[in-house]
Amino acid sequence: MQVLSRLPRQQGFTLVEVLVVVVIIGTLIGITVLSPLLGDKSKRLDDEALRITKLFELAVDQALVKGYELGFKAEPSGYSWLRYDQVENQWLELKEGSFRPHQLPEGYSLMLSAEDDKFTKFKLFDEDEDDKTSFSLESDSEKDKKQKKSKLKPQVVIYTDTQVTPFELTIDSEYHDKPKKLVADGINRVEVKKQD
Repeated sequence: MQVLSRLPRQQGFTLVEVLVVVVIIGTLIGITVLSPLLGDKSKRLDDEALRITKLFELAVDQALVKGYELGFKAEPSGYSWLRYDQVENQWLELKEGSFRPHQLPEGYSLMLSAEDDKFTKFKLFDEDEDDKTSFSLESDSEKDKKQKKSKLKPQVVIYTDTQVTPFELTIDSEYHDKPKKLVADGINRVEVKKQD
């Protein structure tokens, strides 16, 4: 005995099934496309804080090994590193390698608050010298370059004994709610702290 029952066979997907698949695919594509754009800007703040922290660690090591002081000068849009030249009695801006000047990405800014440091305040050149009585073969552009170099002074100094001028450096971003704060007490390594 054979029971023959013929049920109508389904020929395709229902509209609801097709819509569910389209929504799932659209959501996955949206996450894939938007995550680098949204995540990148909030991650950049962490990257900049990590970059500066690692550079301070490198500067402390280099000051100890090479035997000269390094300086850090922050501006709202970026920062630069300086080296103290004892022969010429002046700070020189470093322009190569890890310590070259760095501009922050658009929308990011720095604010530095450092304790007073006797080393950064002493005169790097004698201001009482009368330039009119001295004779020089230098051109005006060479004099301007020397005066510009002599005006370079860091806000933070890394000494050869690994001590650092105590400071707080705030990295802010218009894309991120909470800025990052880098703190150094002068003896220990630079720490990253989130602001509340």
